[in-house]
Amino acid sequence: PGDTAGRASIGDLPNAECAIVFGGTFDDYITQGVIHMARMVKCSKFGEEMEGLEKPPFRGKMGQRIFDNASQKAWDEWTLSEVMVINEYQLQLGNPEHRQVLYGHMEQFLMLPPDSE
Repeated sequence: PGDTAGRASIGDLPNAECAIVFGGTFDDYITQGVIHMARMVKCSKFGEEMEGLEKPPFRGKMGQRIFDNASQKAWDEWTLSEVMVINEYQLQLGNPEHRQVLYGHMEQFLMLPPDSE
């Protein structure tokens, strides 16, 4: 409560004022990702609605499966565990068979649902 007269919310600022305050138009400010709603996913690892990744972590079906099913928190935890898996199994990621081993551990860690194809 209190006197709010004379105060403007960001939505009330015309583009000219946004240019002064933020260095661009209000539309620029929003599209640059400064103001954004978190993308929510049902996380396969934690079983609850959580903030998702901003984009698939890599190309292809596996990257899309992760994007669709893993939370940012689960992905961050995987990236820490990934190093241990690579070291423990002495994986050489240039070797396609070694990458498949790593992907298997990743699927297990993230508890990804089975591939639909």
